[in-house]
Amino acid sequence: MGIKPTTDANGHVLWYDVLAGTVRGKKIRKRFTVRRHKNALKSAQIWERQIRDQLDKARYNVVSVPTHKLPEIIRALELIEPYEVTIDQVVREWIKIKFVSNLDEPWSFGEAVHACLLHKRDLGVTEAHLGPLGVKLERIAEVFGNRPCDQITTEELEAYVRLRARTPHTWRNYRRDLGIVFNFAISRGRATRNPAKNMPKPQFFDRPPAIIRIHSVTRLLQSCNQMCYPYVTLGLFAGLRPFETVRLKRQDINLVARVLTVTGKRSRSRSRRHVTIAGNLAQWLDGWDPPGHTYWHVRDMIQAAARSSGVELAPDVFRHSFASHHLALHRDAALTAHEMGHQNQETLYRHYRELVSQEDARAYFEISPSVLPNAGTPESGRRDASLSRGCDASPL
Repeated sequence: MGIKPTTDANGHVLWYDVLAGTVRGKKIRKRFTVRRHKNALKSAQIWERQIRDQLDKARYNVVSVPTHKLPEIIRALELIEPYEVTIDQVVREWIKIKFVSNLDEPWSFGEAVHACLLHKRDLGVTEAHLGPLGVKLERIAEVFGNRPCDQITTEELEAYVRLRARTPHTWRNYRRDLGIVFNFAISRGRATRNPAKNMPKPQFFDRPPAIIRIHSVTRLLQSCNQMCYPYVTLGLFAGLRPFETVRLKRQDINLVARVLTVTGKRSRSRSRRHVTIAGNLAQWLDGWDPPGHTYWHVRDMIQAAARSSGVELAPDVFRHSFASHHLALHRDAALTAHEMGHQNQETLYRHYRELVSQEDARAYFEISPSVLPNAGTPESGRRDASLSRGCDASPL
């Protein structure tokens, strides 16, 4: 409980998260942003004090216990006193044991994985999302597949993930995906607990995102071939995600109106959005007809161009670069968040912003085929014929 500030890379406070208490297991929290509230810290303190006063008053307004139940409660307290546990803990464990005894057909982990993926397909989740998730879960099922879900322990899951998670983000993703399977089995009455829930949550540090500077952008584009550079420029100058670029159709690109449409079916949030086509991007896309390459083909082409140019590509670096340069050029966080498809500006400040001067941002959005006459020529990016899938991260 308390007030926790969140700062940007320069130490400036962006907002205050307030946790005032819990009611029936649900946390009472609220966020006070510096932009929205005139004095965010003071507003957060006043709100926290009001909520706590209300909770204190509610504690005195307890429903009275029937007189005939008092002997039972006293006996229960006497029985559990040597074990140093509370009544609610004992009741919860009893309910869990009672439920397990009535579990007629418990699922194995492999059965839970199969049913969970089938359920997501029925809900209309795209194969672009289910493909990687299914591969990961099926690999885990090779180890735990034949064992009932309720027999798998948290320690076993931690030992499995510890050998494979090299970063906190990977650990978090394993914890999330395992929880999806166990929670689905619980919702269908085929399991009683989620051992992934008790896995430790990794700590993330506020580090500036990796972006590509102008000189690296030019080197990369000069190493791209004709099939590769449209996908690179869509990420760099429109902020599109990798799977959004490979799903674009010709009718989604309107160079006359300078608008690029990302339909709900092709976006991550499943919501339709329009992205402004910058002047330099319009030149890169002029005459381009999306050939329908797969994500893996495009990723391999970009990785080959990166190796040829000597440019190191971090995960999501194209999208990060677009956000940072667009914000520096226009100095309008709401506009940049809209172009990125964010519902608010907090996501932009939390994940994407890196310091860029307005002069560098202006030069960034002036990179065009006329400036790089050799970009996209058949002679560039010849490593496309010997592509490798050994890179784990997507640069887009």
